[in-house]
Amino acid sequence: IGDSLFLAGILAIVNGLYCLTLPHTPPKRDAARKFALGKVLGMLKDPSFATLSLVSFTMMIFASFYYMKTSNFLPTIGITDRWLSAVMSIGQVMEILTMLLLPWFYRRFGAKTTIAVGLGAWLLRFVVFAVCTHPAPVVAAQALHGFCFAFAIAAAMIYVETICSPDVRGSMQSFLGWMMALGGLLGAYVSGWVHSRFTVERGSDWHSIWLVPAAGFVVVLLLFLAGFRARDAEPVAEPVQS
Repeated sequence: IGDSLFLAGILAIVNGLYCLTLPHTPPKRDAARKFALGKVLGMLKDPSFATLSLVSFTMMIFASFYYMKTSNFLPTIGITDRWLSAVMSIGQVMEILTMLLLPWFYRRFGAKTTIAVGLGAWLLRFVVFAVCTHPAPVVAAQALHGFCFAFAIAAAMIYVETICSPDVRGSMQSFLGWMMALGGLLGAYVSGWVHSRFTVERGSDWHSIWLVPAAGFVVVLLLFLAGFRARDAEPVAEPVQS
């Protein structure tokens, strides 16, 4: 752990120094409305954007089960400490590969289908975790993480980029990121409570634990399909006036 934190610190310093070399890009002061947050909150009046915001928040509550509990779960199905890091890294490798696929898929099928596939990937993986006790399908399900991240999280960010006016894009990204972060924070407590609830002296009932986020993603996916209508070519926010 110490080596990992040391490496992360070095990389953070390098990244900070690199940022000092970037061109100066101050905020525009000639926008029609200077209070960007007001425009962001005003977009919540649009039912589809409100649905996307709620989905982003709720999705991360249940997604936190994966981030918080997978490393505890894998050893119970026969994956030793020697292979634990390798199995966990499958998801990160697939993130890179799926991000390369995302632009084509998003242009071909649109925002709603892309995000729905991502939410479905989360649901499928939790179902596999809940019902499978053999390591092979669980390890294979790790590859779904690329679709979970790229198609659900990254695609939501891309969609927000396409529907808002240039003067509030940064604020919109921050707002959606804040919703996801708040959901992740709440999810950390929820996943811990559920884990404790289904853990006794004999061990953890992982079947019941994983069924909770699986059921959660059923609700999230149905909410998204029912309440979200993509407006890829129709900006919701007001355009910047010259």
